[in-house]
Amino acid sequence: MIVLGAGALGCEPVAGHEFLDDPTVTVDSLGSVTSGGPNVPVSWVFSLVQHWYRVRILNTGDPIFDTGRRYKSAGSHVVDWDAEVLPSQASGLEAEVTAGHTFWHVTYQGVDTVSFDVDFGDPQCSIVRPGEVVTATEDLEVEWLFSDDPGHTQAAFRVTLDTMSGIRLWDTGWVEGSATSYTLPLVLTPGSSYRLGVQLKNDQGMRSE
Repeated sequence: MIVLGAGALGCEPVAGHEFLDDPTVTVDSLGSVTSGGPNVPVSWVFSLVQHWYRVRILNTGDPIFDTGRRYKSAGSHVVDWDAEVLPSQASGLEAEVTAGHTFWHVTYQGVDTVSFDVDFGDPQCSIVRPGEVVTATEDLEVEWLFSDDPGHTQAAFRVTLDTMSGIRLWDTGWVEGSATSYTLPLVLTPGSSYRLGVQLKNDQGMRSE
């Protein structure tokens, strides 16, 4: 869920030119979550021919995401909220877009910001079984509990098994669905130690830790 606030339009002329002074950028939309993850598209309109852009996400004025200067004419950029490890729940964030045009080695740029809130949930995973010690050496049953804020549901799971030295023995990859158990089709070595991992995604594409 994304709640838009009022934008603060601004521009920053870098050098004087009767045809290029006071270029403007207007953020015309900040999209909602799309399928495949909590992707937040930001789009804008620049009053000149665009040669580059930069998108930043600010939290209380401090940048928590920055594309850097991208030399593209695109009028939009998609921020993968989960991949960038941005806060899944926050209010008063700002999307800041700077776009620029270069003419005779002089740069003209405009800036605009729009405020918004995010609430993508806070998925948590608790492994129910196996416990710390198991006697079975094959077909290990893994079971977990999913929890999140009201209104959010489990959308996918991933189960991994590593040796204590970090060698990966099994990885399901992301499996869509609300299942809360999985059987590892492996034969384990008696007396050995392993590291089991279960990670979940909610319906907004956010991953548990």
